[in-house]
Amino acid sequence: MHLDHITLHTRDLACTRAFFPKVFGDLEERDRPKAIHRDPGHRLYAGDKPFVHLIVTRGNGRDTADETFDHFGIRLAGYKSFRARLQDLGIQHSTMDFPEIEERLLFSRAPSSPLLEAVARILANELAPIRVNVISPHLTDTEAHSGMNEEARNAMLDRAVSLLPLVQQAHRKTSHESLFAIDNPFVTGAVMDIDGGALIN
Repeated sequence: MHLDHITLHTRDLACTRAFFPKVFGDLEERDRPKAIHRDPGHRLYAGDKPFVHLIVTRGNGRDTADETFDHFGIRLAGYKSFRARLQDLGIQHSTMDFPEIEERLLFSRAPSSPLLEAVARILANELAPIRVNVISPHLTDTEAHSGMNEEARNAMLDRAVSLLPLVQQAHRKTSHESLFAIDNPFVTGAVMDIDGGALIN
């Protein structure tokens, strides 16, 4: 397992494309998978190793900045076992396959998602004086998991609880009780992490 690449959104794609070889030396551009051709971009390699992926900024939503960090990629073996681990931990994820380059991708977010924080701040700035705040809960026992086998569901929730410093299960009421902070008229652009101490563990 190792860090594979970082992906950046940039408003000036040509300038950013020229920057990296100028600063880091001999970088080679390689073809991008067809599935992502709808968004202009580049993939730069250092020898046989991926280095940086660039995607053009559209100028709306999260893409309002001239340049933003999108994600970093980790290369690992054991796709099926790692996906099963995410499911066992109750971590939401999505998939994407690139058969032409023999890659299978899993996308997930850390509890302190930088994207979530960035969206909250961008919207708070754009919509001011309307206030925008976000609640970011840990895995919560709600009807969202009602379709799971009861034994698997309980095992998932128990596993999540065991990893928390507070060793407590989050319920819908847990998030509702955090609204006292969002109700404060002097709070905007904030992310409330209702996570049982997950971020300090």
